[in-house]
Amino acid sequence: MSMNGVPFIEELVYDPSAGPLRYLWLAYIDSVDLTQHCKKAFVGETSQRVATRLIQDAAAPVIFRDVTLDEAPARAFYLCGVSTPYVWAKNVHLAFVYDSNAAIDFEAGAVRARLHNARQLSIVAQDIDPSHPKATDTHYATCRNWQFAWTFEKMRRHGELNKRPRVF
Repeated sequence: MSMNGVPFIEELVYDPSAGPLRYLWLAYIDSVDLTQHCKKAFVGETSQRVATRLIQDAAAPVIFRDVTLDEAPARAFYLCGVSTPYVWAKNVHLAFVYDSNAAIDFEAGAVRARLHNARQLSIVAQDIDPSHPKATDTHYATCRNWQFAWTFEKMRRHGELNKRPRVF
C-alpha cells in the first residue's frame, strides 16, 4: 500500500454484468465552475489510470489494483460512472478528499472499491444556492457532479479544503 500522502485505490472493480457503464472517470479537482454541470463543473485533471478507455467493451470484470492518485494536485477527487442505457439511479458517484486516517469501502451499481488515505464526502443538493440562475434547471439541479461542485465550493469558502502539493 502506498503511504506517500495521497489517496490510494487498493482495488476498484467494474463488473459490466451488474450494469454496463458508458463512462468511468476520476477527476482531480482543483476548483469548480458553477456555470457548468457534469464533468465540466470540475476544474482540474482527469486520471489516465482510471478511465473510460480502460473499460470500453469489457465483457468481464475490469480490476484496478494499487492505483496511487498522484497524477495531479487536487483539493478533492471524484469518481463518476455513467450507465448505458442511461439510468440516473444506476450511475456511480464517489466524492472524497485525502485523509491519512481514513479509508473508504464503496459499492454502487457496477463498481465496488476500497480506498486508503481517503474520506468520503457527501453529495447533497442542499448545498446548491437557490438564487443561482441554474438552480431550477433540472439538468443542473439533478446532476450529482454539480451538486458536489456546490459542496466543494462551500468547503473551500470555509477553509476545509487544502490543496495537496505535487509529489512527483
